[in-house]
Amino acid sequence: MKNTVSNHIDFYPQQRFSCRRCGYCCRLAIKITGEEADRLKKTMLPSGKYPPAEWFIPSPAQPSDFVVAKTADGECVFREDGGGCVLHEIKAKPLICRVFPLYIVNWKDGHCSASLRFLCPGVGNTSATLMEHQPEIIAGVAGSLRERMAAGSVEYSNENPVSLPVVRHVHAGYKAILHDETMPLKLRLYALSRIVDFHAAKDNYNAVSAADAGFAADAMNFTCKAIPVLSAELIKGTASFKDIIDFRILLTGYLRDDDPLTVKSSTLRMKMLCAHSIFAAGGGNLRRINPQAPDIGGKQILNLSSKIAPDDPALEIFRQFFYGRLDAMHFCGDIVNGLSYEMGIRHLLLSIPVTFALAAAFARANRKNVIGEDEMLSAVRLLDLTFRYSQFFKLKLTRKMLQRLSRPSVFAGILNLVFGRKLKL
Repeated sequence: MKNTVSNHIDFYPQQRFSCRRCGYCCRLAIKITGEEADRLKKTMLPSGKYPPAEWFIPSPAQPSDFVVAKTADGECVFREDGGGCVLHEIKAKPLICRVFPLYIVNWKDGHCSASLRFLCPGVGNTSATLMEHQPEIIAGVAGSLRERMAAGSVEYSNENPVSLPVVRHVHAGYKAILHDETMPLKLRLYALSRIVDFHAAKDNYNAVSAADAGFAADAMNFTCKAIPVLSAELIKGTASFKDIIDFRILLTGYLRDDDPLTVKSSTLRMKMLCAHSIFAAGGGNLRRINPQAPDIGGKQILNLSSKIAPDDPALEIFRQFFYGRLDAMHFCGDIVNGLSYEMGIRHLLLSIPVTFALAAAFARANRKNVIGEDEMLSAVRLLDLTFRYSQFFKLKLTRKMLQRLSRPSVFAGILNLVFGRKLKL
């Protein structure tokens, strides 16, 4: 199935969303422009408990913009008691409300890309509506966003700054490998780590800079021929003590929410640092780092996935999360802490063992011997925000860790640690 269902709109078509009218998005910060605020103040609303003077407050980040006011219990002032939205009824919702839970990027080369935010409880559920049936909605919202947001771009790496059009050719090859489910997931991840590592060597920069429309076929041909060698290398991989410590540190980094209270308080920052350090050493508990995380210690979490396998609905949720970011290229560039394409793909590769480790931990906490849809949804919802925004991934130390842990010799050990040595998933 094609992953681009409309001209230059790139997304994984099997992502799913249906609004539950749960009001989750109504509790988020709803930022609007001054023009939108003026338009809404002139709108004749069918109902509403609050006068126009109480609808908006100035945005702390941008004084010319506004934030929709909240009620005493934290909900949007336009939300009705029955769960509906006053503005939705008259088709007057601000752009940010019309976009969510879509995440859309307009790129400098004319492409548009879209993925779904798993923060929304209506995203991912296997009974929801497929994104492939909503290209017109995506295109319409993308057009409105193009006028408001700067276009995205990315270079292959800081050392090999190949431009976006060439990066697209490389991406097509990497994407083809990761989508080929005739190979086990572990093998696909390891194969790509080998190719990325090969292209990171200075002597091989030209393999990227000269990439053209034939790059994808060449990458797939190499991978298929190398499967016996890659499989043998992967099975032999063993994680060292340092690898295990670093992977636990990385895992906790994916759970950081960097809430304003913690950022401003030196005492809370010190407590959080201690919690991270204790977990990295094999102790502690993930809930001390993120209250939404599973109740599990550092020593127990790493080999659970080799004992608790995912069922088919869980794997479908995983595909939506993983392929959603992959196909839209929502793992690099300005939208992900300014990561280069190469660093972003390393970031994406390492997020997969993290995802399965967390999902298995949720299954254990729920006293299940299989990872189900609920457990996988809990895991990807934890990663949804931090994958893109966590300040942890801005640190030079973290980026060096991403590079080291995604090197084939180390990555093979991490994959075996989390998934077991058999090529079964």
